[in-house]
Amino acid sequence: MDIERFSGGVDRRSVLTGIASALVGAVAMPAFAQTAPEIRRLEVIIPLSAGGGSDIMVRQLMEHVRPLLSSQIAISNVPGDGSLLGLSRLARASPDEAVIGVHNPPNTVLSQLARGASAPVDIRTLTPIAGFGRTFTVLATSTQSGIETYQQLQQAYESGAQRLLGGTDRAGSSELTAELLRSQADLKFEEYVAYDGSGAGNAAIARNEVPAGLASYEAVIDGMASGTLRPLLVLGNVERVADMPDAPTVAELGYPSMAEVAAPIRVIVGPPNMEQSLRDYLVGLFRDVVTNADVVKKMAEAGIKLEYMSPEAVGQSINGAFEKLESLPVLQQMLARK
Repeated sequence: MDIERFSGGVDRRSVLTGIASALVGAVAMPAFAQTAPEIRRLEVIIPLSAGGGSDIMVRQLMEHVRPLLSSQIAISNVPGDGSLLGLSRLARASPDEAVIGVHNPPNTVLSQLARGASAPVDIRTLTPIAGFGRTFTVLATSTQSGIETYQQLQQAYESGAQRLLGGTDRAGSSELTAELLRSQADLKFEEYVAYDGSGAGNAAIARNEVPAGLASYEAVIDGMASGTLRPLLVLGNVERVADMPDAPTVAELGYPSMAEVAAPIRVIVGPPNMEQSLRDYLVGLFRDVVTNADVVKKMAEAGIKLEYMSPEAVGQSINGAFEKLESLPVLQQMLARK
């Protein structure tokens, strides 16, 4: 696989160097109190299916943004191609368009690395606006599956009673996590089944289409609240989670850490080279909303933890993920089988 060049003949290292330099030279953004540019309609692209953790979180966040805007907010789900389809639509937007997208590195980084030169967008060219949270991956089963522990799931695969494992992407973070579970955590499933995001994946688990699957923490919490899902294992988090007290972590079971691929961040980005006044306005808007104590409290009451990241930190995290993951041996092994 050629991981040095992406679509359009853009050199990967040149793009990385240019964006990193721009981020380092960026200055602190002005407060949101500045005069707002004219925004008749803010379009928000969620590049994942409806009902998943990202979809739930973004829609709730936008309810707190809505009172601060005199314009309409239009949210659309554009799933496909490991989130790259929706992000490619954002990449085609004009710099002065009030359109933003969300995505979850390193998931999207892995999706791009997996596609190499055929990737429809280089996510590093998108304009960082803010980070608004972190999540982690959970391995869950249906409450009707009869499987109550990770060890029971291991035994079901080893005996041949079960053979499928569900996930939320193809050649992305979820599939890579599944490969790590197989190679490092003794989960001997035979076939990985990719669904279009946590919403679709959790629905498949709930109807016992697959005996277990990987999904975001928020999506599993939603499934637990509806009585359809049972968490078996927490990945990307060292300590047990209060809302899932019976689910051990991979670290607790003595397996190698999977934090690099199982603990994505949640970020907001705009079109490439976003017009400066529009960018500054949106940076200030989301900084003030995500750090607002009342908003943080209300989101926490809904089971959603907000965590602000500056646009500089977002850009550096994305660039750093490319550096760390592009040479990950298990990723290269997985891609070699495609």
